[in-house]
Amino acid sequence: MEEKSRLGLRHAIPFLVGYSLIPIYLFAPTPWAVPLFIFVAIPLFDLILGKSTRNFLSDHIPAAFDLLVWLWPLVQVLNLSFALYRIAAGEITGPAILSHALALGMINGAVGITYAHELIHRKSRAEVFLGEIILASVCYLHWRIEHVRGHHAHVATPEDPASAPRGMSVYAFVPRSIAGAWVSVWKLEKARLERKNKGPLAADSYLWPSLLVPGALAAAIGFGLGAAAMAAFLLQALVAVVLLEIVNYIEHYGLERTRLPSGNYERPHPGISWNADNRLTNAFLINLQRHSDHHARPRVPYPLLESRDEAPQLPFGYATMIIMSLVPPLYKRVVEPRISPAGDSEPA
Repeated sequence: MEEKSRLGLRHAIPFLVGYSLIPIYLFAPTPWAVPLFIFVAIPLFDLILGKSTRNFLSDHIPAAFDLLVWLWPLVQVLNLSFALYRIAAGEITGPAILSHALALGMINGAVGITYAHELIHRKSRAEVFLGEIILASVCYLHWRIEHVRGHHAHVATPEDPASAPRGMSVYAFVPRSIAGAWVSVWKLEKARLERKNKGPLAADSYLWPSLLVPGALAAAIGFGLGAAAMAAFLLQALVAVVLLEIVNYIEHYGLERTRLPSGNYERPHPGISWNADNRLTNAFLINLQRHSDHHARPRVPYPLLESRDEAPQLPFGYATMIIMSLVPPLYKRVVEPRISPAGDSEPA
């Protein structure tokens, strides 16, 4: 483990790599440049640039780190709106609509939801709202409640739909996690409203905006820009959500918290999340791969998340592991030897 360094403004520069997807999408000769960048270029440069366990300390985080995540909702909305306008204007037609929707979903899922994840963990209501803008644009607004109040409480237990048990394929996990997120939000909001002596469908249930805001967005796009634009909007949302859920699969696959004699589970600790220290991917995903520390300290801002010696380590970065997960026998063969019989993973 490297000695901790003092965080400075210059350390924000690598995190700009996520923004590179916008000019790639807008100016590359084909929208297929986006998946090629994510799933070919990033794994390749991860091998070239190697890994980093460098951790930072700071009494004050430079504003540039916050600006990077604050600006993304505007960038995402403008980029998505421009693409849908081009579809409505007939500039993008036929099969090209599918490739553009795929590229948009990858941008909004890989970078967008990652930034939303950072924002919904912030204490400021304004920052949470920025995260909600991103989630609404991919029709996954309810994830704000499920992730913060559900996943973080039940991670690595059978009660968490976003934690993949050992042996489950990604193809079984993704639909389970998507459906389970809605069930989780229903239970969480029902319990919250009962404490206020209200029914589960009270007007202030978060289920209502979770359903109505994305629905109103899709309807407005369909009414204002046409059926093709609305279909592209819904398809990019589906791609973004599936990408998120595959990452959820990778982050906790096969890891379990111990159940105590009291019936409760042990507190979340670094051993219940998979980490990867790949330098470029951590810049691209604003340290999302330092996931063990995030679950141990969920309020810590992304530049101060640490690589932990006791955390289980993936052999490759998330992009490579996503591709590998699509071949379940290969994924299990690579990952499961790193899991102890008790469920806790051993650092590699």
